[in-house]
Parts: sequence; C-alpha cells; structure tokens
Amino acid sequence: TYQGTNLTWKLSDAGVLTIAGIGEMANYTAWSGGEAPWYGHIDKIKKVVVERGVTSIGNLAFYKCKNLTEVSVADTVVSIGSSAFSSCSSLTKMVFPDSITEIGDSALSGCSSLADVKLPNGITTISNNMFADCKSLSEITIPDSVTTMGYAFPGCSSLYAIYVPGSVTNFPDRSIASLTTIFCEDDCPLLPYASASSMKAYWCPRSEWAGTCGENISYSFDIDTRTLTLSGNGEVTTDNIFRGYRGVK
Repeated sequence: TYQGTNLTWKLSDAGVLTIAGIGEMANYTAWSGGEAPWYGHIDKIKKVVVERGVTSIGNLAFYKCKNLTEVSVADTVVSIGSSAFSSCSSLTKMVFPDSITEIGDSALSGCSSLADVKLPNGITTISNNMFADCKSLSEITIPDSVTTMGYAFPGCSSLYAIYVPGSVTNFPDRSIASLTTIFCEDDCPLLPYASASSMKAYWCPRSEWAGTCGENISYSFDIDTRTLTLSGNGEVTTDNIFRGYRGVK
C-alpha cells in the first residue's frame, strides 16, 4: 500500500509493521482522514520495522499503537516527527540510530512503560514534552551533541537521574521533579545558574562523585554502572553523602 514518497507499508499476521522504500514518510494528523494509513490496524501492531532507505518518520506516525513493544529504525532515518510514538503505552525500550539529527515535540510522550532510551549522538535539542508522562523512565543520558534542553520531562515521576554533558547551555528547571539528580561536569555552564536559582533538582558535579565521609572512610561513584562504593574503616559521618545518588545499585 502506497504512503509517503516511494514508501510502502505491510502488516504481517504476527503484528509486524514494515515500512520500506526510499524517501520521507508523510506527516499525519489525529483528525479523521489525516491519520496514518495503518491507523485502522493499530491494535494489531506489536513491532515496527523502518527499513534502510526511509529517511524520516512522520508526525503521529505510530500514535496510540498501544500494543507496540519493539521498534527498529534504520540508520538512513534523519528525523522523527512530533508525537511519532506518542501514547505507545506498551513500549519499554527505544534505541535511536545516530543518523537522527532531529526529534520533534512529544515524540515519546505518554509512553508510560518506557524505561530504557538511547538518544542519538547527533541531535542538538531535546524538544518540549519529548518524554512527558513517561512514568517508568528512571534515568537518561543526554548526548554530547545536545546544546539546548526543552521542557522535556513533565510527569516523569520515576526519573531520578539525568546525565548532562557540558555542551548544554539551557535547561528549564520546571520540567524536572524535585527527586531528580542531574550529573554533570565541574565546568558545566549551568552550574552557576542552578545554584542561584530555585531549581528543584539536585546538581551533582564530577567533583562530588568521590570524596571522604568520615575520618577513615572514602566514597566513589561510578556513573556508568550507577554504583556508589564506600571503603575504609569506621563510621560514616557525612549525613548528605547520598543526596546525589538516588537509585544507585
């Protein structure tokens, strides 16, 4: 079935929706007549495969595919449209190829089961509401390519850790829950702003990832494994040592 420029779609009996061809996918709407051509089958879709040759995923392409659990996106895709995967409530993991340079607003909003996300190291902006109401998302790493953070995390009630590179120069605090820790480098340009503002989250620069917490006790935090290690002998005397390490293993 034709959709977009030189693209076709096919839904198998096993619930695998495959998009194939060369070029961009069309943008869709939530209005009657403007939906994606597979919208009438969204309850049957369990997996989406976007094959090599496809260069974009359109707005609202897979909106409300509530039984979708797996997505495979080829490395020819360079952009993801607004609300493309919004309200895919069974989706638990999303891996974007590094070919992608743009992800639209609300692209993963309402994905209430989403717990594991790998963002592409090519985007420069985390768009508004990208992860709105992703209630199972507990941590996320922002790629080094990102310079601007939008109002991206409202309703992310389980989010305890965000890893922010030094390239980020803008970060709206109102989208971050008070229990969230933001890990960053010591030279992060946002640190002076964070300490001077009423930002709810706790900012934890690299200089606080290791230190002493007693006369003969030291601590270190491994950001890759999220492991906090205490070593030495005696009593831990620093009451707030754990404030930056919520969710450690």
